[in-house]
Amino acid sequence: MKLVFINYSYLSDYNSPESWIKRIHPFVLVMQSLSKKCETIYVGQINYVGDYLYKGVQYHFLDSTEKKFHFPFSLHRFVKDLKPDIVIVLGVVFPIQVLQLKFFLNKKVPIIVQHEA
Repeated sequence: MKLVFINYSYLSDYNSPESWIKRIHPFVLVMQSLSKKCETIYVGQINYVGDYLYKGVQYHFLDSTEKKFHFPFSLHRFVKDLKPDIVIVLGVVFPIQVLQLKFFLNKKVPIIVQHEA
């Protein structure tokens, strides 16, 4: 099973995977636990582009040129190409993007929206 976590927020204050992982450390522990049973991938947008493997979780940080747009098509194509079994969207403030993501994914892929407050 492949779990893909996606974060639509762009945070320019973080310019390395290490600084971002430190910022979201409690959540990282959850993903690490999940990675023991299934492939776990995190897709985010910070001031860094590249891949990073940390304690069983694969992190993908994408080019955030679409950070100001309501239509992040390249981000959705990237998630689709990962062929996820389940997608977990971090934050409930992106309803338009979640609806768009549903059109990109296989109709059988559930999308879970996690409230982070």
